[in-house]
Amino acid sequence: MTVMPQAQDFARRKLAHIIEREGDCGGARREPWYLEQLIQEAARELDFAQLTQEAAGILEQNIQQSGVKERQPTSHNVNRQDENNLYPYCTTQILKLQ
Repeated sequence: MTVMPQAQDFARRKLAHIIEREGDCGGARREPWYLEQLIQEAARELDFAQLTQEAAGILEQNIQQSGVKERQPTSHNVNRQDENNLYPYCTTQILKLQ
């Protein structure tokens, strides 16, 4: 599905919700220009979402190709705390203390 039909569907649903919730503002929200503005906003949002998904896919491919393993310490994850294991890279020191 291309962006424009999706944007039109989204904008029509959004317009119906706005009118239901806040009224039609004396008929202004039923004017064609108002729907067109909502369609343009939705198209920009969908374009941005698509670009973000493509960028995430490229990043994932780069990570897989570089050979970085999921639990391998890197500059991106070394300072993050894991909910299950607060010190995932210090297991040998913890085991020695027990």
